[in-house]
Amino acid sequence: IKLNNNGQLSINTSLGEITEHKPLTLYSNSSNVIRSSYKFENNILSFLLDNYDTSKKVIIDPWVISPAFNGGDFTREVETDNLGNVYTIGGELPMVLRKYDPLGALIWQYNTPWDTINGDWLGTLATDDAGVSFITQGTGSEIERVSTNGVMDWHRTYTPGGLSTEFWSITFNCDNTKLIVGGTGSVGLLGFRAVIYDINPANGDVN
Repeated sequence: IKLNNNGQLSINTSLGEITEHKPLTLYSNSSNVIRSSYKFENNILSFLLDNYDTSKKVIIDPWVISPAFNGGDFTREVETDNLGNVYTIGGELPMVLRKYDPLGALIWQYNTPWDTINGDWLGTLATDDAGVSFITQGTGSEIERVSTNGVMDWHRTYTPGGLSTEFWSITFNCDNTKLIVGGTGSVGLLGFRAVIYDINPANGDVN
């Protein structure tokens, strides 16, 4: 981890370099920007701010929120929409989907029907530009659509690929008119194969 010549935080990882851009600092509920920068010394990251009104609440971006999920307290997936809202799913009793605004404030929480006690496993999460989320239960070949207000639009359970149907990865096509789900299906009685499912996001039908 180091600061580059542009004042950005540069992090080298096994999957490549991550660049964290300069922080954006402003007063809460205000667009007045406070000049700020990173300081990184002795493996400690902090922020340097120009003179500001200490009686006012200051927001520094980036922000970090600990969701504190129930059961297994960890985040499984994170997505964003085109307004900068953040969607994250995690926990186990049950698995929970949450929406945060761009400043990290919780907007709503949706409790899924799945929990690990009954052998459920979260498959994956995808959120489109408008903020509609799609979540799957991997081993049960179930999928749900959750509205921008945190309400389930529909729930589908099916085995288009036979008894071994599982949904483990999900993405959209270029214009968000299709859900492309990667998983497994069956061949004969004991055979298994990788399968890509073309799902209609409006109703969950497999095309």
